[in-house]
Amino acid sequence: MSVGDGTSIAPPAEPATTAEKKRGLIRRGFDLMPTSWFATGVVAIFLGVTAAFGGLDTVADPIADVPAGTGFTGAGFDMTVTGATLVDGRRSTGLEPKEGQRVLLVAVDVTVDGPNPRNPGSAGSLREIRVVGVDGPPVAIRADDLTYSGSLQPAVETPLLLAWLVPADLEGSEAVVQLPTATEARNNLSAGTRWDFTGFGARTSVTVVDGGAGDAEPTA
Repeated sequence: MSVGDGTSIAPPAEPATTAEKKRGLIRRGFDLMPTSWFATGVVAIFLGVTAAFGGLDTVADPIADVPAGTGFTGAGFDMTVTGATLVDGRRSTGLEPKEGQRVLLVAVDVTVDGPNPRNPGSAGSLREIRVVGVDGPPVAIRADDLTYSGSLQPAVETPLLLAWLVPADLEGSEAVVQLPTATEARNNLSAGTRWDFTGFGARTSVTVVDGGAGDAEPTA
């Protein structure tokens, strides 16, 4: 509208509707809400979704606990951890303990779960077995004659000793042995197949016992 001197005056604003007032109050409420509340809400949603799948422990730790003497099948082998021994040395392993070190021998009964022989020292095989807190792959020797283990034949159980260099004070501690999983795949550039390590499927805890000098003993 305009007044006598020609100046235009804007018409008065229409009152806000009830819905608009509610939206304004909601926006105002979000503006005043502490940022930490949003973070708390996100965490709560995450925990709720995680719980639906069994909780944090299930998601983060899929490894099965297998008692000593109980078998686990993975990476094309049936593997049964039966014990762990600490010795001063075992020449057939090729390991040379330095001062403050001894040789840890983990006893594992192994059967090839497939039609073809397997080399325990190849990738995706027994060399992937680990002891928690111990570096590197093991050296595998036969437990019956203490010689280096070559190819293992299908359907024949073979008792092995897996050897690592470790600190000399492990006697009486728990050795947590992690057993691998792997998938078989065709080689790209050569005939045959290979095994690709995919992780650990089981673990067995055994108490480390003293085995004395090692080579002076008939077995580990």
